[in-house]
Parts: sequence; C-alpha cells; structure tokens
Amino acid sequence: MNTKRHNTVLTNAYSGQTLGEEIAQRRRRGINSFSGNTFIDEQNKGLSFQMALKNTDTKDHRIALFPGDLQSVEELKSIAGVYADAIAVNGDVLKDDTDTNVIVTCNADNLAYIQRFLCKNPTRISRIQMTADDQSQFNKTISVTQYSPLRKDGSRDLRPMSYKVPGDNNDNMVIIDFKHLQLDDQSCLDIVLGAGREVYLTFFVAASNNSAYTLDAQARELIGE
Repeated sequence: MNTKRHNTVLTNAYSGQTLGEEIAQRRRRGINSFSGNTFIDEQNKGLSFQMALKNTDTKDHRIALFPGDLQSVEELKSIAGVYADAIAVNGDVLKDDTDTNVIVTCNADNLAYIQRFLCKNPTRISRIQMTADDQSQFNKTISVTQYSPLRKDGSRDLRPMSYKVPGDNNDNMVIIDFKHLQLDDQSCLDIVLGAGREVYLTFFVAASNNSAYTLDAQARELIGE
C-alpha cells in the first residue's frame, strides 16, 4: 500500500491551488459578486426608505424609530438605557392618556416590515436626509445606542444642525453623513421630535447583509452558474 498517496495534498489541476484554497477563493468571489437585494460594497446608494413624523403636542417626544430586537419602551429603558416615549409604528405612534387625540403620527411604507428586516439583516446607512417645517428641529438630538446581552456599548448623540453646510440654500433641510452607522437587532435609533414639529426622513442604504440572498449567491458561485 502506498501511504505516500494519502499524504499528498490534493490540488485543483486548473488553478494549481489546494482544494481548500480553491473553495475559499470561490467563496470570496461569491461574497464580492452579490447582486439584487444583497450587496457588500458601499456603492449602492440608490436604495432608500422614507418616514414622516408629526408631533401635534405642546411638548417634545422621544421616539424610537428602530428599536432593534427590543419590543417595548420598558425594554428600551431597562436593557438599552433609552428613555423613549414610544416606539414608531405605522400610523399613530403615541396617544394622550386622557383622550384619543393623536400626539405623534408616523407614516412609512411597511414600517413594521422594515424594522423586522433590519433585525434579521444588519444594514449600514450612509446618510439621512432630514426636512423639517422649522429649523428648531435641527437642534433636537438623534441618538444611536448599541446594546447586547453580553455588553453595553453606549450611545452617541447627533445634532443635525452641526451638519449644516455654510452656503446651504435650503434652510429646512440637512443631510447627515455617516461613516459607520449600522442598524441591526442590537441597535436603537431614536429622535427627539420637537413640539408641533413635522419631519420627513429619508434613509439611504449603503450595504446590507441579506442572509436569504447570501446563501443562494454563494451556492450559484460554487456550482458555476
């Protein structure tokens, strides 16, 4: 019996690589060639989703737009340390305790579905375009908080007014650029909505780790389709 044959490293005759190296290279090619709803690079800036918020109350309200995997204001407070008045939902967000007057309304196409998608598929946001009916809203805070059962990563506060560019002709709009903003099941993004204010937000997607498409793309790459 020739034991030497069993110790020989198998190679791919075409590329001259070991079988493991070839599989790893094909996997990398698959990751870098995803299309459709799964992409890794930061150049896909045409995808976006919109949200409108309106506060008809005489006081500010802190609204969690994307709470991650937390499902109540009580969980946001106890786990993430976010003291929100409400979590954004389709339609009415918050109502007064004494009557049925709407305090805050939120309009977004399938907001609940977007929130669930972000929990399952970590997604990077390249920028947020904010339009408000009054510049005073730009001095209200947008907060991003990271959390997990294993650690508390803390939060960062953003003031849209600090992103205003000198010479900007549109006083009621600001574009907030991000280098690292990821929305997922372990992050919360909230906004303080000023009394009587109306705000429109557009979130521009940079990259999304869509696991449903990832497996199919990798499989097709490995079998040569």
